[in-house]
Amino acid sequence: MTATLRPYLNAVRATLQAALCLENFSSQVVERHNKPEVEVRSSKELLLQPVIISRNEKEKVLIEGSINSVRVSIAVKQADEIEKILCHKFMRFMMMRAENFFILRRKPVEGYDISFLITNFHTEQMYKHKLVDFVIHFMEEIDKEISEMKLSVNARARIVAEEFLKNSYLVRDRLPNFIWTNSLDTIDRKLLQQDNIVNHYARVDAFTTKEGLCLSLQKLPWIEQADPNTFFPRCYRLGTMDEREAFIEDFRLTAARSLLKLALEEAGERPVRTQQVPNSAKGAARPGSPLYPELVEEALEVCEQHLSVLRHQDIDRNTPSPCRTCIDWDRFLQQYYRVAHEGAGLVLTKQQQKHCQNLLRHLAEKLPQLDMEGKLNIWILKPGAESQGRGIICTTRLEEVLQLAWSCTAPSVQVGRWVVQKYVERLLTIFGTKFDIRQWFVVTDWKPLTVWFYQDCYLRFCSRPFSLCHLERARHLCNVSIQKWYKTSPDQDPRVPPDKIWSNKQFQEYLAQLGQADAWHHVLVPGMKAAILSALRSAQDQVRFRKGSFELYGADFLVGEDFQPWLLEINSCPTMSPSSAVTRRLCANVQRDTLRLVLDRKHNPTCSIGAFELIYKETVVVGDDTATF
Repeated sequence: MTATLRPYLNAVRATLQAALCLENFSSQVVERHNKPEVEVRSSKELLLQPVIISRNEKEKVLIEGSINSVRVSIAVKQADEIEKILCHKFMRFMMMRAENFFILRRKPVEGYDISFLITNFHTEQMYKHKLVDFVIHFMEEIDKEISEMKLSVNARARIVAEEFLKNSYLVRDRLPNFIWTNSLDTIDRKLLQQDNIVNHYARVDAFTTKEGLCLSLQKLPWIEQADPNTFFPRCYRLGTMDEREAFIEDFRLTAARSLLKLALEEAGERPVRTQQVPNSAKGAARPGSPLYPELVEEALEVCEQHLSVLRHQDIDRNTPSPCRTCIDWDRFLQQYYRVAHEGAGLVLTKQQQKHCQNLLRHLAEKLPQLDMEGKLNIWILKPGAESQGRGIICTTRLEEVLQLAWSCTAPSVQVGRWVVQKYVERLLTIFGTKFDIRQWFVVTDWKPLTVWFYQDCYLRFCSRPFSLCHLERARHLCNVSIQKWYKTSPDQDPRVPPDKIWSNKQFQEYLAQLGQADAWHHVLVPGMKAAILSALRSAQDQVRFRKGSFELYGADFLVGEDFQPWLLEINSCPTMSPSSAVTRRLCANVQRDTLRLVLDRKHNPTCSIGAFELIYKETVVVGDDTATF
């Protein structure tokens, strides 16, 4: 550490300690749900004078304070081109793992390399001195890391350059005819020859991003006689005004239906829940305190109006929304939260009980997701174009969804890049643990659409037992990239595999033990195939294809209590990292069989293609022109 670094860090530490005086007061209920003033800058009176601490001309820290938030922006040393490259790589690495750093801002302030946003919520839940220590430790480590990496790069640069030049000389006159790359952006598509084989298509984000899949599946009923609500949990793009309003209405209607389910549960029709989802706000009512009888009546009224709309939606397009009633929705939702998440009791008459039963039965005929959606109204907020579980949050309150979307996006990410989706509350678990399925498939042509389904797949387990009472990531996000950071919980069933991976063969054996041996071939596989084909057909007109290309995709599915698969997302360039003995074998197999499919089969149509199965080939349209990238 150079002599100038320690005084520099001491100055940053002292300024941060002075700035972190953020606090909530019990009388200020609204203050708990406000927005970071350092970001919105709604009033100059709520902002403190910004402070810049500089080590030299290019290395500095900007500390901006406000009444409820502090923003720390750091410009890292970049004395030469090598340090600039290393700094860029290091910051990109950090941003890709932003969800593991609660105070990391997704986009740095202009003119700086990285920014942290500390709010009053952080100072309430974490020790202030540890927040300061984290920032200082980060600055120390990045200074050390870049210096060490620079020394390593200088030592290796000559060896790498010599090898590169030698290999370049050997292939200087050769043009590649098969290209497998992580991204199509790495290829100059203008140089591609007609016989070149590439492992990507252009503009597949119409179904390989959460935002794109959400938008494409909305068009599915106009393309074919299929309802996306039968295989894809309800999803809305928060950046679109119409969809944001539709989500708010859906949240309210789901709360009303959930209240009826809870009312029947209270009446003893179903087993009474033994736990409650923890309350996230102060001022909660005393658990078990009875609510006024009109609450159930209001829910019945809303659901009656909704059923009427569903029954006449093809007749009267001007039917008013069931949410546009005289009900005070803010008050209704607060009362619903008390029942669903805080244990408050309900008053239910015999007449209301019968009415609830009949109404829910009729709604089930119109709403394919009525059973899957459960009764706690949990929703999951996702960045629209991220992968590997980055930035995903589960929540149970409308105001939290809207606030989280705002706080996560402003001003670093456009609001339109975020989607909110109904969480599958009633799902199949294995040994009390949530899992999902990674299913591969290959598209070898888009005109005619030709799809190959891989008959082997694998299951990914969470690290902790499934519970709707605790919404942390270790229980609810099955991504290997997330679960690898968590140790197996002591209360986890010992039969859950230590590496958190099963093959589909192991799953089939488990289903046979449950007496459901036919569920895999008769329900799950047909359901996954149908969902994949629907997603592809809904996005087909958006993809820019070329003959000779292909692409391997990975679709993620949850399994409902009735063994029905629910499509969550489709990934381009799915990971092939051998995270377990199962994936080491299966990933090698699917890569080998993909090469057989796109290379060997080109010259020998009867050759072995391993576990691939042709599930769809579109009827050829005579005279249809071939498109290119």
